Amino acid sequence: MKKSSFILTLFCSLNLLTKATIHHIGVDGCSFNPPANNTIVLGDTLHWFLDANTPRKTSSLNLPPGATAWDATLDVTHKDFYYIPSVPGQYFYKSNIMPTCIASFVVSYPTGLKQLNPLGQNCVFFPNPASTSFILIHPKNATTLEILDKNGELLKTEVLDPKETNDEILTGSLKPGSYMIVVKQKKTIIFISKLLIAN
Repeated sequence: MKKSSFILTLFCSLNLLTKATIHHIGVDGCSFNPPANNTIVLGDTLHWFLDANTPRKTSSLNLPPGATAWDATLDVTHKDFYYIPSVPGQYFYKSNIMPTCIASFVVSYPTGLKQLNPLGQNCVFFPNPASTSFILIHPKNATTLEILDKNGELLKTEVLDPKETNDEILTGSLKPGSYMIVVKQKKTIIFISKLLIAN
């Protein structure tokens, strides 16, 4: 009973967090629009799109420890590139036009999220809302993922692969609505977040 009350309290707290946002960045010539030094929230998505007549690139430079690098070409076939930061910190990236064509963004914790994850173990999952499945990126020391309903009742347990840092989690058996995912290292909770299941 204590566990259910604790989980339900966290679930209610997560409902108060800022919803994930997509930040759109046009790439045209030696410029990014909006320009450098944008501040976003962990869980948000960066969307670069081609805003020119000739191919451009968005490529990572200096990233926080644990962040995933990227090198994406934007052209008539691939007009969009999406990136979800996995850790807080400042991310520097560049275009391929000139060496000085550099921009950055800062990723911060949503209000309350850092306190909900006191061990500092960060996970990322997408898409959210999910339909039939979602991808979970997690530390190698993570052992299980649990999906709970809004009352804190356990609906699904998934054993995570210790050799990998990402797993596909099937959600086709879940009805549309709000759930919570709990990632554990053995019996210790290292990450909690809200999950939405769409039609």
